[in-house]
Amino acid sequence: MKPAKGNTSNNNNNNTPITVVTDKEVKQQEAALNQKYEDYGMVRNSGVDAGKSAAISYPSASTVFEYLDDWGIRDVPENGKFYCYYDIVRQDKYKNDASIKVTYTTDGSTPTINSTDAGNAAHFRLTSQTPTVKIHIYKDGKLVALDYYTNGHLYVNDGEYDDE
Repeated sequence: MKPAKGNTSNNNNNNTPITVVTDKEVKQQEAALNQKYEDYGMVRNSGVDAGKSAAISYPSASTVFEYLDDWGIRDVPENGKFYCYYDIVRQDKYKNDASIKVTYTTDGSTPTINSTDAGNAAHFRLTSQTPTVKIHIYKDGKLVALDYYTNGHLYVNDGEYDDE
């Protein structure tokens, strides 16, 4: 008896099976991110910092790492203050690979294949108005991984720690 065919594909450069992330799974990860806000006591613009940030990597951080060399925050000093910047950088083996597309949003919406393209690298500032970055990684037009991150400090503070 043959095993049931799953949502995997071998249409990639190194013949490693990829798992396609379904719309249902995307909704589940959105709900999981929202649950983390509740679990961590993160209340939008409350001014009460729980000292935690919410993050989701799906299907796993190692899957995201297959495509991205770096994705995360760094503090950058500017005019005596520190600002939170976010970096998205592809793995070298996928730089300029047209079969891979990395898109992101910072307005809280769910990315699509037509959202802002990170290209080989994207660097941008997160603010209290845009504390969340959502990344979707596509292989041959199919969603294969996602990573959502909300900076807890910026999420709970309404402009107190940035110039926006």
